[in-house]
Amino acid sequence: MIANLVNDLVVLCPNREKGCTTSCARWLVESHVREDCEYATVKCAKEGCDGMVERREAEGDCVHEEVECAFCQGPIRKLDIEVHYKECPKLSSDCRHCSQSFPNPELADHKLICPEEVIDCAASHFGCSYSSRRSELDDHLSHCHFVALTPILQLHTERIETLELENKAVRQKLDLLVPPRPLPTQMSGTNSSTTNDYNSAGRDMTSEMQDYTYHLYSEYEQLRSDVERLNAQIRELDVKQDMARFNEGLRYNDEMAGVRAAINGLRMQLHWLVASRRETGTGGAGSAAGPRSIGGSSVGGDGRRMSVDSARQVVKL
Repeated sequence: MIANLVNDLVVLCPNREKGCTTSCARWLVESHVREDCEYATVKCAKEGCDGMVERREAEGDCVHEEVECAFCQGPIRKLDIEVHYKECPKLSSDCRHCSQSFPNPELADHKLICPEEVIDCAASHFGCSYSSRRSELDDHLSHCHFVALTPILQLHTERIETLELENKAVRQKLDLLVPPRPLPTQMSGTNSSTTNDYNSAGRDMTSEMQDYTYHLYSEYEQLRSDVERLNAQIRELDVKQDMARFNEGLRYNDEMAGVRAAINGLRMQLHWLVASRRETGTGGAGSAAGPRSIGGSSVGGDGRRMSVDSARQVVKL
């Protein structure tokens, strides 16, 4: 039923850009293009020619035949004569700005640099209304404030375009979440049952699409919130691991300091033992020398006792 209603709509011919002005029901367009449209592409009517032409040109001379250019004597198709004349190297045209004559292939390049052509300022799209001949424009560009502000204005333009895209995306999300307010319609008593059925079917279809779209958008928002939550948890775990590694490093540093202190203590005790052994050996040799050395040995004993006490104090420290 909906298909029948759509097929009854009046549409334009697909070849309207070529010049066809026919309008007919949608279900008649295909037959119109296939049989009647003068701008439709059909096979050339000349025997042996496989080219395609518009229907309005199919009954005349074959436009795919090659002829000789009257100026460059080169072979061209009749279909391409007008285009060839614009590009023929033997034909010249005058520039409408400087009135100089140029071969047709070079005329287009000359128009890009013609010093007599009147052009707008390079910052015209930002508001500068100045225009002059190309040869005089350089003086204006060196003093134009719009040209000096072009980088900043371009940056602001890009930002505005970005904001417009973001606003458009937000608006679409709002349209999905908040259904549009229905427009007031005046229902007349002459509406047929077919139109009512069509409107009812359209509303049902729209409602189903809105429900489905809302469901998809809800799922998308749920997934996005889950991803954000996981990202937050990952960042929190990274911080905890960094703190754990930092605390573990501090503990290792304390343990290493304790080990160094113990090693230093053992080193001091070892030095003390070596020193005491040496002093003990020296004292024994002095006692064997005679009675006179007794006093000296006692003095040496006092010296050893003092050195031992000082060594013990160092070890305690």
